[in-house]
Amino acid sequence: MRISFVAAEVAPYAKVGGLADVVGSLPKALADLGCLPRVIVPRYEHIRLADMGAEQVAVFSIPFAGQSYNAKIYRSQLLHARVPLYLIDQPIWLSSGDIYRQKDSVSDSSFLLKRFLFFCLAAQTLITKLRFAPHIVHVHDWMTAPLCLLPDPTGRNANGSKRVLTIHNIGNEGFANAELLNLVGLTLRSFSPLTRSKDDHHFFNTFAQAILEADCINTVSPTYAKEILTSKFGGGLERVLKKRARNLRGILNGIDTEYFNPASDQFIAEPFTQDSLKRKPANKRDLQKNLGLRVSDPAFLCGIVTRLSEQKGIELLIHAMKHPVSKDMQFAILGEGNAEYEEILRSLSHDHSGQIAFSARYDSHLARKIYAGADAFLMPSRYEPCGLAQLIALRYGTVPIVHDTGGLHDTVVDFRKRNGQGFLFKGFAPKEFLKVLDAARREFLVPQRWQRLQLNGMSADHSWQRSAQEYLQMYQSIVAK
Repeated sequence: MRISFVAAEVAPYAKVGGLADVVGSLPKALADLGCLPRVIVPRYEHIRLADMGAEQVAVFSIPFAGQSYNAKIYRSQLLHARVPLYLIDQPIWLSSGDIYRQKDSVSDSSFLLKRFLFFCLAAQTLITKLRFAPHIVHVHDWMTAPLCLLPDPTGRNANGSKRVLTIHNIGNEGFANAELLNLVGLTLRSFSPLTRSKDDHHFFNTFAQAILEADCINTVSPTYAKEILTSKFGGGLERVLKKRARNLRGILNGIDTEYFNPASDQFIAEPFTQDSLKRKPANKRDLQKNLGLRVSDPAFLCGIVTRLSEQKGIELLIHAMKHPVSKDMQFAILGEGNAEYEEILRSLSHDHSGQIAFSARYDSHLARKIYAGADAFLMPSRYEPCGLAQLIALRYGTVPIVHDTGGLHDTVVDFRKRNGQGFLFKGFAPKEFLKVLDAARREFLVPQRWQRLQLNGMSADHSWQRSAQEYLQMYQSIVAK
């Protein structure tokens, strides 16, 4: 099975969220199953080609916006794998500015949409020129969804390939008017009225149209696949999604269990396994020292590694820090995002030194220390398509406390069950979050019961192998049609 992954992110080279982890890991697992995957991403300004051992293999001319732009093609490999990784370098559209942010000198409000329309056109050209003839072209979220719409220059729909669209987060969309669509040879006539913007009838949703036209759609957990068919979680696309409900699947994400391995993690103070769980407290003390928290084994240390946005339930976290259920609670927060949230967390950290520590950045090494050193891991997300942080926490014996939604529902087993691993709360409200925090703290006070949760979490299989098998079965089912 030949598969071309086309995405805006790939870990660890270009990462904002879980999309990057999926694109960096799933192709490896599929290769282990005998597939032939290839990954195509933009070469952004921050990516150092020399550090990746990338070599230039081609230059293509891409017609776009009434001009022709030369795009350089570089080839490397996914980290720790022999999966080909192609990077498309174009100074104006792809290699200037950050992934989702143009340079300050660029004032074009539609620049990001143009960027990814250009990338889709360039990726399609690359797929055709490579003569790879993929059975599947697998696109991800609104950024590369337009590949499902582009007319194939050979007239054979990208060499007869099928298009699979994975929805990682329905909350992000790409709207285009006739002028923007014309940049890649599309017209409004091909768009369904269901995709028209409610705010401006001249704009149509390319993501929504791709959902209608893709051969198969999946999202990243079974529960989220059901949730997005409702008005509460559908982001205005529920009518479109309901039309494709028969072709919509939910496949859980996995994690790279070699990369996230407490037994061999070089970034934590004391590696440990299920059989040597008694070593884990050394990581707690190391984390407390590093962050300036009071060093105390009895303290109930809660870790948070997150993007600071409304989706992630930050207001519930802030409320819990202002009204802790116990004086022995500690919070270690790592994340950046909303400036208002950052300021509040800085203030709380300053006012409650020794109890609350906040680091306003993304730091993969500190994240590992939090996963390994915290007693519990908090994810009170309003909605969560899948979530990877809770899976990493389980791997490191850190008990997750999560809102019962989306992929969190599918991956965390409630502590009251025989194979319990963590704590779930149903009502998205401060009162409910404090209630579950108190339940978790009380369970923490009984070491034997807490250790049961830790061991259950560490023994769960959240590797990519199982998920990759489901993806392969999905590919095979649509290729056979």
